Amino acid sequence: MADFRSEDTDGGYKKTFVAITIVHLFLLGGLLVASRFQSKRSDDTVVWMNPGSFGGDSAPAESQSGSVQEPEALQPEESGPENGQQPQPEANQEEKAPPPTPPPVPPTPVPFPLTSEIPISTPSPTPWPTPIATARPTVEPTAEPKSKPTPPRPTPRPTPKATPKPTP
Repeated sequence: MADFRSEDTDGGYKKTFVAITIVHLFLLGGLLVASRFQSKRSDDTVVWMNPGSFGGDSAPAESQSGSVQEPEALQPEESGPENGQQPQPEANQEEKAPPPTPPPVPPTPVPFPLTSEIPISTPSPTPWPTPIATARPTVEPTAEPKSKPTPPRPTPRPTPKATPKPTP
């Protein structure tokens, strides 16, 4: 079988192959540059939500009371060295400023059943159509004619014909 590509003196197949390869590499490079360019643009700040903030005051009350006391306890210690005074003993600090107690958490209100002003109506099922009474003819039994038994007919068999012998 002849190889037609070797007969191509112009090199059209090779030129087409190289051109398609260059176009694909150019597109892949552009895609790579575009993906790197977009990853540098992410200046958005991410805000993490506390999952307990959506559920009401039942669970986050403990975390709020703990977080409120910690910053207040740290403030007197930080302000003491800045003013040039010596830090007071812990017993004096407790006597002067008792730690603030968090406000009591109001009890969760009991949900009451909501009653709607719009009455809920349930549609009645569609009744089946009443069947139309059709007059059916009464079947009268008729005497069936009895057939006489006939003997089975013999099936004709084809008789073989003699084939003529070829003459030498």
